[in-house]
Amino acid sequence: MLRIILLLLLYTSPAIAQQKADSSIINTPSSWIQRDISFMNKLELSSEYEVDTIALQKEISRLAITLTLMERDFYTQVHALNLRTIYDIKMEVGAITRKVRKWQQRMRRWNDEMAGKTLQIEKITSEIKYFTEHGDSLLKETYAREIAYLQWRHNRAIGNASRILKLYTTVEDSLNIFSGRAYDLYDDADEILTRREMYLLHRDLPPIWKATQEDYAASFTTTVKTTFLQTLENLRFYAESSLSRIVLFRILIFLLCLVPLRMFKKKKEKDDRLMFLSKYPSLSSTIMGMVLAPFIFIDAPYAFLELIFISLTALVGYLTWKEHPYLNKKAFFILIVSFLLLMLLNFFVTATLVGRIIFSLSVLLLLPLWVFYKEIPGYPIKRKKAMQAFIVIIGLHIALGAGLTITGNYTLGKSLILVAFDTVILSMMFYIAVHSLLDYILILVDLFNDRSEHIRINGQLVYDHLRPLFIFISVVLILIGYLINTNLYEIVMTEFRDFFTEPRFIGDGQFTFGSIAIFLGSVFLAFYIAGILRNMVGAREDSKEHRKSNIGSYLLLGRFLLICGGFFVGVVASGVSLSNFTIVLGAVGVGIGFGLQNIASNLLSGIIIVFEKPFVVGDRLEISNELGRVKEIGLRATRLAIIDGSEVLIPNGKLLANDLKNWTLTNNLRRLELQIPTDQDVNHAQVIGLIQQAFSEIPEIIKTSPNYAVVSGVVEDMLVFTLHFWVEDSENRIIVKGKVLGRIHELFKEHHISYPRRDVWINPEQ
Repeated sequence: MLRIILLLLLYTSPAIAQQKADSSIINTPSSWIQRDISFMNKLELSSEYEVDTIALQKEISRLAITLTLMERDFYTQVHALNLRTIYDIKMEVGAITRKVRKWQQRMRRWNDEMAGKTLQIEKITSEIKYFTEHGDSLLKETYAREIAYLQWRHNRAIGNASRILKLYTTVEDSLNIFSGRAYDLYDDADEILTRREMYLLHRDLPPIWKATQEDYAASFTTTVKTTFLQTLENLRFYAESSLSRIVLFRILIFLLCLVPLRMFKKKKEKDDRLMFLSKYPSLSSTIMGMVLAPFIFIDAPYAFLELIFISLTALVGYLTWKEHPYLNKKAFFILIVSFLLLMLLNFFVTATLVGRIIFSLSVLLLLPLWVFYKEIPGYPIKRKKAMQAFIVIIGLHIALGAGLTITGNYTLGKSLILVAFDTVILSMMFYIAVHSLLDYILILVDLFNDRSEHIRINGQLVYDHLRPLFIFISVVLILIGYLINTNLYEIVMTEFRDFFTEPRFIGDGQFTFGSIAIFLGSVFLAFYIAGILRNMVGAREDSKEHRKSNIGSYLLLGRFLLICGGFFVGVVASGVSLSNFTIVLGAVGVGIGFGLQNIASNLLSGIIIVFEKPFVVGDRLEISNELGRVKEIGLRATRLAIIDGSEVLIPNGKLLANDLKNWTLTNNLRRLELQIPTDQDVNHAQVIGLIQQAFSEIPEIIKTSPNYAVVSGVVEDMLVFTLHFWVEDSENRIIVKGKVLGRIHELFKEHHISYPRRDVWINPEQ
């Protein structure tokens, strides 16, 4: 037994396994020769078509020229360059470094692939060598041509591999040198920006009454030429590297313009609910698309974004001019033109005396601002005071900026003036963009309601709920833009980050305000969206198939899952330990057992209603002598609209615990009953015929259902006829009863059918 085990171990050892593999090479040369030739074919194809080092070298050379120009402008004029130009250089170099990093990752991947292919070539070398040394002479003669061909392909593959590896090494060395230069320039620009921002309050030029041309790096004409050439080069470089984004941006604006145009073409009339899209569909859509430009063109050069902002200023100014005729036209025109001029001056790479004089004269713009302050139209008092406070803040920025520019703190003064105008334009832009977006939502809601057979969305409620949210987001974005333009964003964000991430302790427990904010924000967002679904989305009650679709039940289930999901996402995102969370759930379970039984029962009953579907939104229910139509199925209670116009909230637990009558569970038909008395002497067959005639003449009565009238009793001196007829379950069944009684009365009168009449004799003696 031991001998057998030793033989098995010896047979399965790596050396024996290698000998077996080598012997298979000798015994079956045809299969491995074909396999190796196939590998050679794949290797040559991949070497020829997958790797394009020539194009990569050209791209590196092009970027190297751009980097050299930026290095020259930065290192030779660093003391004369303004903050905008240095920031622009930093952003462009950042984009270059990211592109180089991607190329380096690609080169590492190619090197790894070539290393694997080199191992395969070495394996083929060992196979050929082993077959040549140990192969049978007859087999060698048989496969001599194949072996020679394989050796030729093998030698060529070795040459290609060494050539490609050499190219890879050259490209990788170029990338390493290039990335080193780019990283150095990026760090230097960042350091200069930090240093300039630290000394932003210091005077950088002499007072304007003492300034001469020698105090500036170049003349106005030279600065204009330099700025134009540098801006053109930056735009060309970014356009070549971001062509796909530019095309995407154009497509986005085209689609935004196309939707309202097609909508209004179909309607052929203006929608009074819309503020901008109905009057200016293309213009407002373009503005809304341009608002998204900073999110599409990430890390774009300052010149590119500034051109977009200048275009946006012109469009916003024109639309505000057209939409608000009560504005003082002259004052508004002066402000817009002045701001466009100041933004063009901000393109200059260095400070100039002419530019400084123009920025100093911006103090004159306080006059049109005063006109706006005095001529605010008849808004509510709170809104009017808020607008006046906003104008005062803008005026203080302009006055302070002009004063600093005159006294010598040109960089800070110019920043304050531009920040003031940027804030004004951003406020106008977001006002137009928010209302245009709300107009879009109303259009999409109308399109959805026209095409949906089961769901109806209340567009006006959507508008009323989303408008405050969008305004709040706009205010936050305007504040962020203000902080960025004043170079306070990093400082404020650092303080916020430290405040929300600093660990706090209560006893042995640890928490952060950030985790609490994440938890509360997730729960609030879940409840907010659930509230939107509850108040604005519902089943179509005028749809004949809405009961089959169970839309109301699905909406209830969606709200329930949304709230639960938001709660658990908040718990996980806030970093709360799940073990501690189970303790909290246990405490909640105890609370439910003692004091929250009814609430838990109603919640579970709501879930049961969703899955069992005893009724859906639109069904007519009768419970505890209350008859009404289901308007909403909530998590805790169901809302019924009673016939008298009131609405009743019935707990879900009560609906399942008590007897419930659903008049529209399987169909929408309702049988009505009437009793009509006549004299005993009438011909009852004639009476029944007249009643059937009345049934046939009333369109609300369903003719395919069994409608009949029978003699149901004889009471004293009269016959009682009972009428049964079917109608669609609707709010006007009482009207249908009135029509039936009225038509029967007319027919009885025509055919002299008398009603029973009782004579009462009063004995005067008694």
